[in-house]
Amino acid sequence: MNVVVEKVLMFNPFALLGVEQSFTLDKTELENKYLELMKAYHPDKVAGVDEASQKLAFMTKSTQINDAYNLLKDDVKRGQALIDLQKDHAHFNENVVKNDFEFIVLQINLREQAQNLSQNFVEAEFNQLQEQAKKLTLENKEALKQAFNDNNLELAQKLVYRLQFLAKLSQEIETLEMNNLF
Repeated sequence: MNVVVEKVLMFNPFALLGVEQSFTLDKTELENKYLELMKAYHPDKVAGVDEASQKLAFMTKSTQINDAYNLLKDDVKRGQALIDLQKDHAHFNENVVKNDFEFIVLQINLREQAQNLSQNFVEAEFNQLQEQAKKLTLENKEALKQAFNDNNLELAQKLVYRLQFLAKLSQEIETLEMNNLF
């Protein structure tokens, strides 16, 4: 099971941090709420507590706060969490993703470009792939924002999947760059 899904099944990260359940979050408010809660539930607060169950409860709450913050500050994970919460935790409909033929073809092409660059690095081709990945990421994040505004969860699912792929591709591109700097 996906880590984000597991965490959403355990608790609602929006409710835990006391922020609006929305894709467009005020990042400053999110951080302030997180810091406020961490001051109250910081692990150091239980240093003098003798009872193990109290320590465990405090540490669990602290971990949940950290997990919720890390989940909500990431656009893709936040989108996935919203879908899970709005669909009563019925996670991705795989048919939505499988029927995204246009993106599947694009994925294959982008993977082939990255693979070719790993074998024969050409800076101009690398720069082009890097820019294409950045552009696609921005376009899909904007489309995801609009999908949530329109309450189109099926499209949001498709876009979250696309953004997950693009995040992995961006990591591969970074690795390619690091490997070819030296």
